[in-house]
Order: sequence, then C-alpha cells, then structure tokens
Amino acid sequence: MFKYIIADIKAYNEEYKSIGTLKRCVYLFFRYELWGILIYRFGRWASYECDIPIIKYMFRTVYFFLRKISDILFDIGIWPESEIGPGLNVHNSGIYIKAKIGKNCVISQQVIIGHIGGFKGGGVPTLGDNVYVGAGAKILGEITVGNNVKIGANAVVIKDIPDNAIAVGVPAKIIKTDE
Repeated sequence: MFKYIIADIKAYNEEYKSIGTLKRCVYLFFRYELWGILIYRFGRWASYECDIPIIKYMFRTVYFFLRKISDILFDIGIWPESEIGPGLNVHNSGIYIKAKIGKNCVISQQVIIGHIGGFKGGGVPTLGDNVYVGAGAKILGEITVGNNVKIGANAVVIKDIPDNAIAVGVPAKIIKTDE
C-alpha cells in the first residue's frame, strides 16, 4: 500500500516540481483529488489486505465514513474492489471508478469508468499503463484499453482499444495508432 501511495504522491509532485519544497508540500496537502486516492488506497488495504479481523473491522468502519466524505465533499468515488496501479493522477472532481487500472494513468474531471449494470457486458473495464482519459469520458463494460492510449474528451468507450491508440467520439472510434 505504501509504495503505491508514494507513487501517487510523486505523480502529483511532478506538477509542482518548479516551485520550492515547502510551497509544494502545502499545495499537495490541499489537493482534494490526492486525498480521494489516498482514501481509496486505505479502503483497499482495509478491505482486502489487512489480516487481523478486529483491526480489519475497525478500519473498514473508518473507511466507510472516509468514503462518504470523499463522495460528498470531493465528488470522487473509487470502489475498493478496483485494482489500481501506482501513480494514479486524478484531475478535479466527478470521478467514479470501478475498474482495473494500470500504472501512471491520468484521469480528467467528470469521468466514469465502470460496469454497465445488469446489461450484457456487465464486467468492469481494464485499462493498461500510461492511459490518459479526457474530461467527461465514459468507459463502460467489460472491455480492455491497451497501454499508452489517449481517450478524448466526452468519448464513450464500449469496445476494446489496442495499445498506442487515440480514441475519440460517441461511440469512441480509433483515429490513430502508433505501432
């Protein structure tokens, strides 16, 4: 858990590398998006990695309230069932994630990544490493998005996307691949 947290903080730290250390620490402390990710990491650990039953119960109770704070105040909902690699960078709010996501991914505001519900393809999406998801995009169903993919703003992804591609539109179409 801690190596993932450090990688997440480093992902945000890159944005502030040109300013002083103290100012950078203050900026990072007040990034609510980072707090949303840290709450997810804590919930994931409390739900799936903690082995001591009484501690697990206590921490899951604490996580329940922290998640509600994240949902209401930050508008960031990341399910603890999600498997997210290190270096996640979320921009702004309106983020809801229930998926498998690789390392060093960037997710913009108002993005939904998850299952379709009771309809066909009700599984969760799988995103590879170094994926950029543009503002307002929706990635729905049991699909796979490859490594080094860029998904444009407001795209609705309902089909698999190969590695090194750029996808835009509703429904998303691949406009470029770099093989």
